[in-house]
Order: sequence, then C-alpha cells, then structure tokens
Amino acid sequence: MTRSDAIWHRCPISPRAYPPERWSWRATGCPSSGCTTGRAELISHHAARCADLARFCPPEAPPTAAEIVPLLFTMELDAHQFWFAFSETLAHINLMARRGELTEVADGGLRRWRRSDDSKRTR
Repeated sequence: MTRSDAIWHRCPISPRAYPPERWSWRATGCPSSGCTTGRAELISHHAARCADLARFCPPEAPPTAAEIVPLLFTMELDAHQFWFAFSETLAHINLMARRGELTEVADGGLRRWRRSDDSKRTR
C-alpha cells in the first residue's frame, strides 16, 4: 500500500466522492472535501495542539522543544520527519509565547518552556 493509499484508507471520505480540485491537502490528517471544512478542522486541530502543548509544559518541570516533540508526535519519526515535527512544535511554542501562554526559562544554554500562570485557557 502506498502512503497516499494509506491516507485515503483511514479517511471517512472516498477519493472519488469529490473531484480532485475540491480536495484540501494538509499535513494534519486526511484530505478534506473543501476549504471551508479543511479550515475548520485545521483551526480545531491547532487549538487542540496548543492545549496539549500547554499541558506538556508544567511550571515545575519545563521541557525543551526537543523534549516536547515525542509528546506531540507519538508515531515513529525518521530524521526528516523529526525535524519537520520539531519545526511545527517550535512554531506553536513561539505563537504561544507571543500570546503570553508560555514563558521561556533559561537553563544554561537550553531554552525551556513553562506554562504561564494564566495559560489554562486556549485560543
């Protein structure tokens, strides 16, 4: 089974349900049947990832971005996939830091991240 066959196999829609020009392809799951649905799913997925990330950054034991990757991406990753996942994790960390939901903690040469006191909320 090819990778694209495997993706379609676990999706709730058939590849023949919609013409290819109506598919929304993204890295966060199955192709969707249109941009509106895809956008709503992406926003929901993003909010869930931010909530997970906040949960993984307790004030008493702040992790590095590299330590968060296997918590967010639980599947086995090869080197290329790890660096993609690391970049995605860091992008979410940077967004949440700008929002005030995460705070950087200096630890020698490491950058650790802890949940801000009021970050139990998720946008």
